[in-house]
Amino acid sequence: MPTVHDLIYLNRDFRKLLETGLERASPFPPHCWPLLYLAVKIARHQEALEVLALRDFGSEGGIILRSMFEAAANILWISKDPAPRLTRFVAFLAFDSQKYRDASQKWDAMSHLSAKYRQRIEQEFEQLKKEAKQIGDEFGFKSYEHWSGLSLKTMCKEIGWLERYDFLYKTYSDVSHSNIISSNKYLKFSESGVRLNREPQGDECAMCLCEAYYYLWASFSFLDIFLNLGMESMLEHAYSRIPKT
Repeated sequence: MPTVHDLIYLNRDFRKLLETGLERASPFPPHCWPLLYLAVKIARHQEALEVLALRDFGSEGGIILRSMFEAAANILWISKDPAPRLTRFVAFLAFDSQKYRDASQKWDAMSHLSAKYRQRIEQEFEQLKKEAKQIGDEFGFKSYEHWSGLSLKTMCKEIGWLERYDFLYKTYSDVSHSNIISSNKYLKFSESGVRLNREPQGDECAMCLCEAYYYLWASFSFLDIFLNLGMESMLEHAYSRIPKT
């Protein structure tokens, strides 16, 4: 089993190769931006995970890993039928932004503006609201629903990640949302009372780094094919180095 530091260096080298490949192949066609957004998010989160692992923050690293998991699951689900799913992803952006416009109106963030300027913005809001409704009707979007129209669990089932969802995503959802079941990661309970749990979480950090490497590989493997990045030989070599927990 590689050490945490071994895994950090392995992940870092792989990430830098991937980022160099993206830079070399850019710029990309505009319709590809959702895939690039998700892939870059995974790479950035993986870099943040390194910092946490260096300090033995396994639980907090798991929160980052949870976000990487969701982004990778989105990429792999899109890969099953790219064209319509990318179209749906972009359309949802226009639809879902309506809730932020609604929030700004309720908060009255424009109260300091002149009456003329405020009127113009409100007119723009009405037009955007109309367009959001049209998009929602066309794609069947609903407020506060996932852009795919499916639950993340269903998406994971379709891409063969249901076991990962049931264990990893649920576990770190408890930590992320401060559910009481995750209290043992921060406190130690005994008959004599409660103490702070300051034990290093090296094993948990190692698991997170192993998973992070796999998410990078899985996501960029599809990206390589879809965007013709020319990373095939590098990704094949990277596959042989996927660490095992």
